[in-house]
Amino acid sequence: MLFDKKGVDVAQINGKRLMAIVHDNINSYPLHVVIGQMWGGTMDSSILQAVRNMGIPVVNISMDDRHAFRLRKVDGKWMGTSGLIGAVDLVCTTAKECCLWYQTEGCPAIYLPEASDPELYKPGTVTKEYDVCFVGANYGIRRKIVKAIEKKGIRVTSYGNGWPNGRIDVKILPEIFSKSRVVLGVGTIGHCTDFYSLKMRDFDGPMSGSFYLTHDNPDLYELYDIGKEIVTYRNPEECVNKVEYYLTHPDERETIAKAGKEKAIKNHTWEKRFDKVLRVVGIIK
Repeated sequence: MLFDKKGVDVAQINGKRLMAIVHDNINSYPLHVVIGQMWGGTMDSSILQAVRNMGIPVVNISMDDRHAFRLRKVDGKWMGTSGLIGAVDLVCTTAKECCLWYQTEGCPAIYLPEASDPELYKPGTVTKEYDVCFVGANYGIRRKIVKAIEKKGIRVTSYGNGWPNGRIDVKILPEIFSKSRVVLGVGTIGHCTDFYSLKMRDFDGPMSGSFYLTHDNPDLYELYDIGKEIVTYRNPEECVNKVEYYLTHPDERETIAKAGKEKAIKNHTWEKRFDKVLRVVGIIK
């Protein structure tokens, strides 16, 4: 199991907290659904089943299924997202092929990419301050990409564990994105160089109204018109070349940024995503 610094089972802590929230609110107004981002190692499945027994459907948002569907097994239970199969009514996965993984084990699943909130992420009203920004922990190929850009004399404003600036308050993140000429994305998983998954940046970046540049993840081709709404790269060298090009071609850059913003508002809002979820579980018709 997973334990906190005091040696307490994390799944039990989260389970008790969830049940307390349910009991605190159920008498005040109807609870139509419980939605969370949970793994087998972080949530007590018996608590989820207890919630379901109260007539409240449970939905899990699984953003890391490509590498975290199983994880390790402890005391007969998978610590990954599959560890909650049987305790949830629906799984929303960001990897389309993983729907079948759940369905073969009798668990309903739908494809649901991440999204963004246009009330938070929107174009700024001031002049751009940063050439390139990256928000995410400093490890693996991320470090190599940022260093390669900086070797060209281009400053990358980076936030996250391991960078000199450290972590950033999420409340400031939309402002940082909107003030950046280029929002840099890295689409790889862990320390891999060719294993990808969708990221929140893939939606918050374009929604901010800034030019978004990220890995050439095949998943993105169904979500954006690559080259016209966002731009992708296949390796650090190509990333550097495209950063240099679009920083020196502001009209092209801003045309793509505007188109990316329009696509994000049209197709990739959390409102649209959760409308789909609530229809699938029967909360709305």
